[in-house]
Amino acid sequence: YGNEEDSDEDDEEEFIFPHHGVLIPIWRQFADALQVQHFLSIETFSIRNIQLHPVILDILAPALRMKLVGGFDLGGNDLVDTGAGVDFFFQVTSNNPHIKRLSWEENSIENMNDVGHFADAVNCVRSLEGIGFRESSGGDMNGYDVLSSVISRNQRISLIDMSSCNIRTMGEAHVSDFLATNPPLTNLTLAHNHLTDEDALLIAGSLSQNTNLQCLELDGNEITDVGNGALANAVFDLSTLNSINDCNHTCFVSVTGLNSNFNNHKQITAHENKHRKLYCALSIRHRDKTNIRCLDAELGDDSLKLAHLVLGRVNSVATPRNTFLVGDGDGGPLLLSIMFEILRGWNMPELFEQSVAHLPQQLIKM
Repeated sequence: YGNEEDSDEDDEEEFIFPHHGVLIPIWRQFADALQVQHFLSIETFSIRNIQLHPVILDILAPALRMKLVGGFDLGGNDLVDTGAGVDFFFQVTSNNPHIKRLSWEENSIENMNDVGHFADAVNCVRSLEGIGFRESSGGDMNGYDVLSSVISRNQRISLIDMSSCNIRTMGEAHVSDFLATNPPLTNLTLAHNHLTDEDALLIAGSLSQNTNLQCLELDGNEITDVGNGALANAVFDLSTLNSINDCNHTCFVSVTGLNSNFNNHKQITAHENKHRKLYCALSIRHRDKTNIRCLDAELGDDSLKLAHLVLGRVNSVATPRNTFLVGDGDGGPLLLSIMFEILRGWNMPELFEQSVAHLPQQLIKM
């Protein structure tokens, strides 16, 4: 319902259908139709781009209390009375505890009482899977209260969009603590808020314990190079083999200043992301001729005993996708070049003879 068509012009404001008393009988007919229809459930109830007067909300509320609503979308409207809009939202959610998706985007809340009442409305939902609250904390209102309420009461939620909500954590760690529990959350958008380096450090620390989050958007916050560095190391730390292993391999982190090439890719598996990092590390070390020194330091006295396993792993991570990750236009050093460096550096031709069965055919023919 309403105007859901996207404008072709980015700077063109969406048309808001104005309220008029002459439309009240039509709204009553619509509410009556909702109550008398044979369907007991509504997959998604969406009203957008309409000026909603409290009298209209009073007409709709009884009709929606009698239905099982799967998704409730009230985003992008002009609420004549925000408090009445929040109360309408509460009436729907309190009578539909199994709602899966909620949207209150671009409806500014500027009163702390309304923020608290909205949090209560969200808390009524027992199995929430996604919430959109983008650009909804007006004035000096801190959207952190709503965010804390969402993550503390909804362990099944998979999508949260709370960008541009004036979120300030004031040093609290609810977000990072939540992520560290490895909830089923796959998408978390907190762009254009007031998150700081302290928040970034806490979130970066939680990512090592999270394997479900796939996209974390933090652009436009108050995060400097300190926080960016911590987030980068959380997903792409190439300093040692152990650091690579301990990285998060599932989450793509979007934050200003973070090179997308040295990040997890959303289109591939965690296993493939881990292989990308291994090949990248080997390539960088090969460029600096430090593979042997690094491997000896990391593997210790067992480095030569594990040589055939090391070479086998080098071969397995050198996929066509990974060979374009590092290099001057040619996708990084060739597989044979890395292997030759390792074999020559360990200075053990007899190792090649004993382990020939474990090496790739192209290396055997050298």
